[in-house]
Amino acid sequence: MVDSAEAISDDYSDLPEGWVVAQDVDGKIFFVDHTNKLTTWVDPRQRVAQPTAFSDCAGDELPTGWERAYDPKVGIYFINHNTKTNHMEDPREKWKTMQEEMLKDYLHTAQDDLDVRMLISLLCLNMFKRPF
Repeated sequence: MVDSAEAISDDYSDLPEGWVVAQDVDGKIFFVDHTNKLTTWVDPRQRVAQPTAFSDCAGDELPTGWERAYDPKVGIYFINHNTKTNHMEDPREKWKTMQEEMLKDYLHTAQDDLDVRMLISLLCLNMFKRPF
């Protein structure tokens, strides 16, 4: 029989130099950076492969530091390891909603600006058409 610690190490044999994998008392995997004397829940290999912002994500990707998790009592939830917070809402949906609101605001502002320019142009045209 293979020792579970040995099996875990085999799955993570390609960690960066100075990094090892460990398990907490509940069996959750975490990573130890012996070089900087830090621990993290985020796989250091993902830091290179994962996008760093929601704007860089494609499809169902989450940026570095985010994790999709499941609990039988609450269902799917999201963990932001960067801020050490949990979220019931999908952060990608929240980000998309924010982007849509920003775009709407921009389009309204651009339309208002265009309306003002058109009004100024019409006023200028009318000024030059008047006889002196």
